[in-house]
Amino acid sequence: MSTRYLLIGGGLACHEAAKGIRGLDADGLITIVSEEPELPYNRPPLSKQFLAGSMPRERLFFPRKDEYERLKIETILGRKVTSLDMTRKVVRLDNGTEVGFDKILLATGGTPRLPPIAGGNDPRLHVLRTVADAQRIAEAAETAEVAVIIGAGFIGLELAATIAAKGVKVTVVERESRLWERVATPEASAMIRSYCEAKGVKFLMSQAITAVQVGKPCTVMTERAEVAGDFVVVGIGISPNVELAIAAELEIDNGIIVDQTLRTSHPDIYAAGDVCCYPDPYLGAMRRVEHWGHARMSGGCAGRNMAGANETYDHLSYVWSEIFGLRINAAGLLPHGCQIFVRGTYSDNQVAEFYVRDDVLVGCMTIGLPPRLFSTLKKIIAARTTIAGRESELLDADNDLSSWV
Repeated sequence: MSTRYLLIGGGLACHEAAKGIRGLDADGLITIVSEEPELPYNRPPLSKQFLAGSMPRERLFFPRKDEYERLKIETILGRKVTSLDMTRKVVRLDNGTEVGFDKILLATGGTPRLPPIAGGNDPRLHVLRTVADAQRIAEAAETAEVAVIIGAGFIGLELAATIAAKGVKVTVVERESRLWERVATPEASAMIRSYCEAKGVKFLMSQAITAVQVGKPCTVMTERAEVAGDFVVVGIGISPNVELAIAAELEIDNGIIVDQTLRTSHPDIYAAGDVCCYPDPYLGAMRRVEHWGHARMSGGCAGRNMAGANETYDHLSYVWSEIFGLRINAAGLLPHGCQIFVRGTYSDNQVAEFYVRDDVLVGCMTIGLPPRLFSTLKKIIAARTTIAGRESELLDADNDLSSWV
């Protein structure tokens, strides 16, 4: 079989790419290949509403099958692409089927990292990437009294909060000295930790994992302690799935290297989502981002460019999280090396941090504040707005900054 546009991955980036293509090319055949047996679905609720049981499974999915049929989008589900031959412009699936194409999108995402320690590859360790992973964690939590989370990043804390809300005692083990050390100020880290501890979550910080034993009970060993639990979840990030890109001899460096149009080093191959490393105009450097907004926007941009557009990808990176109902949003550059202005008080769990460099607002984090303020801040950052002489407005809790945009 053959198709004009072949989209590999099956997640949000592929879904948005298909819509982007169809908006410019009404007839070209689009085929999505996914290793999962599901239509594209929304992953952020997996660690929150879906795991908590407040969101039914069917609400995760973006399209209905009849919608894809109407848009002439074909799907090959539950199949893995095992090889990519750019000389013939053909991929081979794990059942031996070959699919030819004119242009191809690699939106292959990533694979959850496992710790390189004794027991770190035990298949009974839980990770979270797919709806099936979330279902297994939910089943484990139903009968558990104690859970251990390895990693205190966004996913680790979201899992800790959702599992603890089910009445399970949760211990989080983290090798860094504070929460979100790479992306948050010490004050924000301390506030989020205190908030979680008040909800019953226990933290073991500055403790590298040395071994894991999965059984009844499970035991997580660090350099200074042993922690027992009924099950263990590992949340230490993902490794980008670049195997097909390597087979195609594409340029690789912390993901698949793309230009400002999301085209790879081969003119007929594009990449989007978690797997691509792109030139971030706000950072002024190459960047790989593992967030929903980037998957959505890069997928759409790549799809339109595959269909003949020549758009520049200039998305402002942002991320959000929700932990025990506390909404956390961040956008733009990280606080390191910036002048930091703070609105609100950390003790009230309602604060906004503004990151300024050369009198320009380049990033922010809002915690426990209305989403409207964050939406405004994203526009201000994207416009590279100077704050010189207006610092007091940033600090005024009654100023929603809407006059700045």
